[in-house]
Amino acid sequence: MRISQLAASTGIPISTIRYYDYQHLIPESYMHKLPNGQRDFTAAAIPFLTKIHTIIHAGVQINELKTLLIERPHASSHRSTSGGGQASHR
Repeated sequence: MRISQLAASTGIPISTIRYYDYQHLIPESYMHKLPNGQRDFTAAAIPFLTKIHTIIHAGVQINELKTLLIERPHASSHRSTSGGGQASHR
């Protein structure tokens, strides 16, 4: 999906999505760049970016968020069947 579609689906401005990409907050599993340089997002990017945007607006610094994403790169897209889920309840 194009960035304009993602922005419309999430309510996140295009410039903010581009900034999140620039800051390397969007894993390759949610976005890749086409040969012409345009970003192509998966449908799974919608809930992921919504969570990232909410976390940042809650006051978490981008560098802290990057650390969390490096430690658990797909924590928001995978559910634990063991009932753990501590990362989502901080």
